Amino acid sequence: MTYYKFDYNMYLDLMKNLVTGKITPHEFEQSYMKQWETDRDKQNASITSEMESKTHNIRLLRERNIITIEQYENKWCEIREISEKDSLLHNIIDRGYTTCDVYWDDATEEDVANGQLDDKGLIKEISELYVELQKLLE
Repeated sequence: MTYYKFDYNMYLDLMKNLVTGKITPHEFEQSYMKQWETDRDKQNASITSEMESKTHNIRLLRERNIITIEQYENKWCEIREISEKDSLLHNIIDRGYTTCDVYWDDATEEDVANGQLDDKGLIKEISELYVELQKLLE
């Protein structure tokens, strides 16, 4: 079984729809999170026991400072047979999920001051991720 890769262009299109106002921030958040969770589940199902065992071993090496973060990331990609570029793309998609997770469609000024995102904050953060993702996909 091959390690499942997200459809990065689908996420790019979804981001573009938010940035251009074709969908509301709430619609974006709902669609993005649902798609990400579906993709995550497919990805987790594609991880073999051998991949999991090797990942566990390099995680232990990293936790004990035997290998650097860069060495860990390189080994992680090697185990899953993905490129460094795919790893960077995946990281952007994950950051989009985290951004959606702190979005509240009814956020007050106090909520925003405490780290939650309102509509404007979500659009701003996703706009930045959209530019990063677009550049990597060129």
